[in-house]
Amino acid sequence: MNLVQAPIKEAMYPAPGVMANAWIKFFLNNYTDLGEVTKNTYINQVATTVNSTTTLTTDTFITICDSASNIILNLPQASTMQNKFFVIYNKGIGDCLVSPYGTETIQGDARFSLRQWESIPVLSDGSNWFIF
Repeated sequence: MNLVQAPIKEAMYPAPGVMANAWIKFFLNNYTDLGEVTKNTYINQVATTVNSTTTLTTDTFITICDSASNIILNLPQASTMQNKFFVIYNKGIGDCLVSPYGTETIQGDARFSLRQWESIPVLSDGSNWFIF
């Protein structure tokens, strides 16, 4: 699946406190090469709230970190998740540390830290993870 970016219709980064579903709206409004079946599959998936170290799975779409202390959110191996994306939102006081598998990177780094009220969408290209 190739993603084709259409003209941006919404602000790219939602204001602090805006729930992660803003990313769904942004993504579906700005990428046109998904098809209705894929769009409906993503929209119908339920958000998962975590408060301890967790590894995302193929069933995960939106993950909400909610912890008073720092937690690690492990991304699966990028090669098994090509063109899959996750939305990660931190509503907890502690940082949500997003960690790729093994030596993979996220936006070129070994880890990405989300502070309270921050959110990111991450996408696998089959080798590494990128924030879009």
